[in-house]
Amino acid sequence: MSGRFLAFFSSFRDGLFPEIAARLRESIVGRGRLVFICSDPAGHGKTDHYARLDREWFEDIGVCFGACDVLDNRVTPERARELVRATSCLFLMGGDTKRQFDFMQGYGLIEPIRQSRAAVLGLSAGAINMAALAFHEEVEAPYEGLALADISVTPHFNDSRDDPAMTARIRAFSQGHPIYAMCDGSAIFVRGGEIEMLGEIYKIDHGVIEGVSL
Repeated sequence: MSGRFLAFFSSFRDGLFPEIAARLRESIVGRGRLVFICSDPAGHGKTDHYARLDREWFEDIGVCFGACDVLDNRVTPERARELVRATSCLFLMGGDTKRQFDFMQGYGLIEPIRQSRAAVLGLSAGAINMAALAFHEEVEAPYEGLALADISVTPHFNDSRDDPAMTARIRAFSQGHPIYAMCDGSAIFVRGGEIEMLGEIYKIDHGVIEGVSL
């Protein structure tokens, strides 16, 4: 794990816990530029809508950036790599998990993201892709993610734990690699070798589900 600040989120349907907002204010110290990485390169309307909402979400908690950019197929690969290298904070958006990773790979963003010292935040699909091994129910087999931290996550566990087939898939994955199941409203923060968990999160290891943060 590097010394950069990483944040893994599931979703915030009911808003941010005050403790999570405070941690973001403390930890995101570089605020020159915020760069969103889309999950659908051609879904411009939806991407712009959520980027605008997410930027407002930052501003509401007192984290304001001087500039904001969105990376999708309206930006050339060369310009996208320049923005990744120049940004203060990267935000990997939610949506189509594998399509987002394929976009980053096709645009040559994987290594620039790994080498960047910027803070990286991932929401849902973005959080999955930040992990060492990315697990998603719609992908037949796990794949190597960005490996920004040596953990794997599955978001929206408050929904998926009521689905026997999905729970069985998560348990099966955990036989070879532990995974953190995040309920909406929770967050995992990583800096260096330190991991902090806030909200309702479960660790699933060899099929055993254990609450680690409630």
